[in-house]
Amino acid sequence: MARRPRGGRPAGPVPVYRKIVAAMQAQLASGKWAIGQPIPSCRELAQEYGVGIKTIWRAQHALRDLGHLHIARARRATAVRRVSVDEIFTGAVVLVLRSGLTWFSGMDAAPGLGHGVFRALQETRETCIVVQHMEWWRHRCPEGLRDLPIKGLLLWGPFTQALLRQYAEMNVRTVLLDQPPAGVKMNAVTVDNFAAAFDATSRLLKKGHTQLAFIRSVVHSLKDIDPDARERQEGFLAACRQAGLTEQNYRIVSATLLGRSDSIRKVLRAKPRPTAIVSATLAHLPELSGEAHACGLKIPRHLSVATFRVKTDEPNWSGPEIDFEKMGSVAVEVLKRNSAAIETVRIKTTWHEGKTIAGPG
Repeated sequence: MARRPRGGRPAGPVPVYRKIVAAMQAQLASGKWAIGQPIPSCRELAQEYGVGIKTIWRAQHALRDLGHLHIARARRATAVRRVSVDEIFTGAVVLVLRSGLTWFSGMDAAPGLGHGVFRALQETRETCIVVQHMEWWRHRCPEGLRDLPIKGLLLWGPFTQALLRQYAEMNVRTVLLDQPPAGVKMNAVTVDNFAAAFDATSRLLKKGHTQLAFIRSVVHSLKDIDPDARERQEGFLAACRQAGLTEQNYRIVSATLLGRSDSIRKVLRAKPRPTAIVSATLAHLPELSGEAHACGLKIPRHLSVATFRVKTDEPNWSGPEIDFEKMGSVAVEVLKRNSAAIETVRIKTTWHEGKTIAGPG
């Protein structure tokens, strides 16, 4: 039995405005109307196509809905191009920041880690998408990243081990910046912490110091010791032990990066008092200087100090200097390698001869 035709109107001729839409799409596709530039006015288009202005108006709004035009009141429509999310992310490098975009980019500090990353990406014309949040990305991997056609991930932490494992499980090349992976199978570019701390401590020992202390950093977001500081502590201890010192000759002090800590004050008032200190970061030195002054100790006459530093830090402080700009560019090189091998690249420090080291006073 033959089917009865469905109800409704029979197909009629294509509406005029639809023909105009097709013609204008062809103009856009040919490049006659450049993306970002205004197209001819409605009156001009009406004359060109031999139709009324209302028909042009209707065609333009249809093109707007298709993502081809931007329409603003009292202005000519502008040619645009709607881009899909996949098209934006295809081949892109996603930079995930725990916090501190201004510091990373060098906006409130001299060029460093971010400068090296962005310069290397610019040289290869890579699309870079920055994902930043002061709290959110400290605790979880951005949902949906594994489903996007990205080229790779650059992570700047510090991140917890649990979070790093989430990133390591993604099917995309990932590089951790300025943090040792500490057991997680992930590419990383970080400081040669052990060697730098070993060298700094050895220099103090050669000056004749036999009572030393190491200040390690506690990271609030991790609720733990900073991963870099852990490695620097091992270098400090190795140098002390190699010199034949015992636990009566050295101390390990934990200090927070936020606010003041009683541990620095206590170690400077301890007996026997250390005559030399290695600090995991320059961030502890304002408090160290203040406590030393309160105890009547002058640096370096009574207390020698070596600290991890960057080129832009106060030049008087002695210690291993970190080239963060090099670290950033090397990280991009590691990311671009088409290799399944896991790499941990160590950036060597250079010794900065400041004015904070002398023999025991």
